[in-house]
Amino acid sequence: MAKTILPGLANTATFVITIAPMLTQKGPWYQDDLTDFFSETTQMDLLRPLATMRGIKHVEIHGLVAPEMATELKDLMMSGKWNDPRSVIDFMKETKDYGAQFYREGLLMEAFSTWRSSMHEIDRLREGITWEKLIKIGGEPWIDQIAALQCSLGLNSALAMIMIWGLEPTNVAMPPQAGEVHRNLALVSLSTSAKCDEPGYWKEGYTWVCPTVLKAKIMYRHALCIRLWNERSQAVIALGLIGGAMSLVPNDPVVRKEAEAIVIWARSM
Repeated sequence: MAKTILPGLANTATFVITIAPMLTQKGPWYQDDLTDFFSETTQMDLLRPLATMRGIKHVEIHGLVAPEMATELKDLMMSGKWNDPRSVIDFMKETKDYGAQFYREGLLMEAFSTWRSSMHEIDRLREGITWEKLIKIGGEPWIDQIAALQCSLGLNSALAMIMIWGLEPTNVAMPPQAGEVHRNLALVSLSTSAKCDEPGYWKEGYTWVCPTVLKAKIMYRHALCIRLWNERSQAVIALGLIGGAMSLVPNDPVVRKEAEAIVIWARSM
């Protein structure tokens, strides 16, 4: 979670892990110092979950820990989770399809969680130590694929939040605080999609070209969020966004219908 919230954390922070720090302080002679408690089995139980954290540039392990165990964990944490560009694409496509299946079954929160997890995985991958290697092997065609997947995952996640809220500006069944959370999750997802075509985002000196249809969907769903969550102060922004979407896909009936709804909503203020 920290790696997702703080970009670049894996490359700049040093993760210091200490087993049984209380043993560094000498207690009274009559008190058990717990040394026997921290057996190799206990050490393994404590350290095993950390092995799922990959791509950490600096790792230190101290305390009462078997040297070979510390070395193995350190090597795992400092290694990349992904080394084959093709396997990354295959995995992301598979999880995207899992989310789509949940969505078709009406399991909207499960769909959101699946898509959102994949988005985070791509974010972590882009910040990880194997990113340059993956780009070198896969080249710009691979960047185009991973960027398109990330853009679609953001759009899908936002759609799931929108559908959970409902397509009406008011939802009396949901507390206001919950509505705010859903809105923020939808907007953050759309922001992830919008960042995909920023210059240098995926590789220095390279810009992914976002397809017109996806760009229109980002604008349309952002405008839809403003209207559904009744953000009156952003009515002008909503009009601009939906106007931009219409200019990209002028014959799309869904976008045109939303444009009419936003105009009516804006005039009602």
